[in-house]
Amino acid sequence: MGSFDDIFKAVDKKISGQKGDPLSTQHKAGDLTISSHIPFSIPTGVPELDYNIARPGWPAGRVIELFGYEHCEMYDAFVQYQVRTPDGKIQNSKGGTIESLYHKFHDIPRKGKGNYVRPQTKGAEYYAPSVDEDNAVIQNRIVDVVKTGENECFEMTTKTGRIARTTSGHKFFTGEEYVELSLLNVGDTIFIHNQTRATVEEKKKQENRQCLYIDNHPYFSRHHGIRKYRIIYEANMNGIPTDEYLQRLNLNKLEGLSFVPKGMHIHHLDGDHTNNSVDNLCVMGESEHRKHHALISRKNLGFIAIPDKIVSIISVGVNQTYDLKMETPYHNYIADGFVVHNCGKTTLAYHAIAEAQRMGGGGYFIDTEKSWDERRAVQCGVNPDLNFRIMDCDSIEAVFRSILTIVDARLDSNDGKPFIIVVDSVTGTATEFMKKHEMGKEERIGQDARAIRGGMRRVMEKLAKAKVNLFMINHAIATCATFKFAKQSDSAGGHAIKLFSTVRVNLTHGGWITDGEGDKKRRVGQKIKMRVEKLKGSCMSEPEIKEVALYNTHGFDTLGSLLTAGCKTGWVEHSKGSQDYAIAELGGDEMIDFSKANWGNVVMDRGGLQVAYREFISYCMERGIMETWGV
Repeated sequence: MGSFDDIFKAVDKKISGQKGDPLSTQHKAGDLTISSHIPFSIPTGVPELDYNIARPGWPAGRVIELFGYEHCEMYDAFVQYQVRTPDGKIQNSKGGTIESLYHKFHDIPRKGKGNYVRPQTKGAEYYAPSVDEDNAVIQNRIVDVVKTGENECFEMTTKTGRIARTTSGHKFFTGEEYVELSLLNVGDTIFIHNQTRATVEEKKKQENRQCLYIDNHPYFSRHHGIRKYRIIYEANMNGIPTDEYLQRLNLNKLEGLSFVPKGMHIHHLDGDHTNNSVDNLCVMGESEHRKHHALISRKNLGFIAIPDKIVSIISVGVNQTYDLKMETPYHNYIADGFVVHNCGKTTLAYHAIAEAQRMGGGGYFIDTEKSWDERRAVQCGVNPDLNFRIMDCDSIEAVFRSILTIVDARLDSNDGKPFIIVVDSVTGTATEFMKKHEMGKEERIGQDARAIRGGMRRVMEKLAKAKVNLFMINHAIATCATFKFAKQSDSAGGHAIKLFSTVRVNLTHGGWITDGEGDKKRRVGQKIKMRVEKLKGSCMSEPEIKEVALYNTHGFDTLGSLLTAGCKTGWVEHSKGSQDYAIAELGGDEMIDFSKANWGNVVMDRGGLQVAYREFISYCMERGIMETWGV
């Protein structure tokens, strides 16, 4: 039995000698789960999904397709993008069409005035306007620009005269969630960016920062006195009531008293200077305090997205379309002045990598779209330094040659641990034939599909022998029906990936998860709808998960999903409409009652999330709710 190092060395040695194939580059990756009696499965990280496919996770040695819409803009959509040097200096902020951005982002030369690639832009990063949790317009890094093919487009016009030309699946921000154009109607509200400044709150009246004139305080100023909130904070710091503290100051009985050092400021956590509750006060250094308020002032003086009304929606025929992928957590951008959304499928693959690493395994991430987001991966539990590599391939053929090289090395050094290859995405790069010829000339119809079909045929047998999981992240291009067991959705690259896949999961954005109320309301995540559209050897009773929480800070909500799945299977007892839950005590039959809010403590008492997850899988296996994949 060999080690992962043996596999990595064998792959590096072979790829470095292959002309046209890029070298792999070491990154980092790993951490999440499961289980003693599941030798051929890697848990999904979403217990509801495990329950829906009626298996203890993803099947080893098989192909899994994770796909969803890349909501597309027409080729002439205007994006106010910025070009920045690697050290952050802005070179150009004029923006341009999404088509020109595609060519510049991928260093694709074009003839004609203004289409040359400037030497200064080599290695540059691109930024575009996004909307943050406060509806403020910020500059967010573009991860990739995707050419999504020719699609039917629609022209939407608003009351203020704004015009957007997109596909029917493109999502627009309505204030609370992103809604597909096909579901919007004349009269509906969407949000636009028209250079509107955020309103600055009126300055608080002077009495809101009430001053006390106490000569005996060591930092008393005859011009400004002593702020009342400073007295309240210092009284609490000395462990005496405010009135008693004031009395001692007035009597000049300062012995034994402590004071906030000179140069330190008292900061109101909620920004309300009338709220002098001790819990709302903290001490900050002068420079830190000034910097904090300077950032708030800068944001208040920035731009915000504002509502507008739709007045017409008409078809404008079939056109070339493109889409942007934005950096986590703000998966939206502004095009033609509209706030639009893109939603990734990569997070679920990150969870799978983390699960494999918990089981002692590892793998590769083949990144054709430059979509690897190390921060997001770590949030999902991935350890970037544990049995993991990132590989960059520049053509569809190179992707499959790399897969074959990795699998061959795995067959030579197989330690029996889980091994994953994630491709994001095989349709995100061109064929070698296409790369050799000028765009628009000598195009071969279906060349992507033929290359993918040939590659899939070559890798399938070896994947099964090596027990390697191949995750293909892909783009949906059509929805044929909305019925529960209707025809599967189509994804890019022809039918090969769909036909060779054992499991296909369609992921779509279903709304926002918010925290706080009123002006303090923030978006902390999004709701994801998952639909299992293919599962070989199974008759699914519940192919769709209506809502799974995907948080900005840690990915999919495994804890919450475990409770929902537990209720569906009977591992957790719960009556519909009731606020009470119950679960059997460990090693006994007695039931332990708990509330939903206390679920985290219940899981910790059982040994932690991973132990509880493992217990849930065992419960389902023992009762026939789940069954193992075939060897």
